[in-house]
Amino acid sequence: MGAVEAPSAAGTQLPHGDWRVDQSQSNVVFRTRKLFGLIPVRGRFERFDGKLSVDPSGASSGQMQIHAASITTGMKNRDEHLRAADFFHVDSFPLLVFTLSAFTPSEINGSLRIRDKSLAIAAPAKVTEENGRLRIQTELVIDHGAAGLGWTRTGIVRSTVAAEIDIVLRRIDS
Repeated sequence: MGAVEAPSAAGTQLPHGDWRVDQSQSNVVFRTRKLFGLIPVRGRFERFDGKLSVDPSGASSGQMQIHAASITTGMKNRDEHLRAADFFHVDSFPLLVFTLSAFTPSEINGSLRIRDKSLAIAAPAKVTEENGRLRIQTELVIDHGAAGLGWTRTGIVRSTVAAEIDIVLRRIDS
């Protein structure tokens, strides 16, 4: 099986079936900058799960759940602050949830719930299928204020975060 190419005029469909995220082969990472854009901050989420269903007509549905408490940047104090009420408030909002509304081999659409805010997401996607696995790669930019992550201070923390999603899905046996 080769790569699934971007839709042609006739339209290319995703391979049908039920799929589950293989966390061991997947990454959910983010990057931003602090102190007037001088210092890069990188991190990742260590726990997440998700499913994708594509019917024979190409219609898709799915959801991905990211455990907010699994955030790690390599700095214990910063990680604790990100889990606290200023940012993810993991005690009250333990999951970030992406719900798929439309998906093609070149674009992913849906909503991302962070805390009590729901953000519309439309992002380019790259989809490849190889050895019975489906790989989805996308990057999106999230605005702190729109996501309810209100600790953004001018010059201290950039107002946006770039999230890089690189997930591998395995077909669920029927």
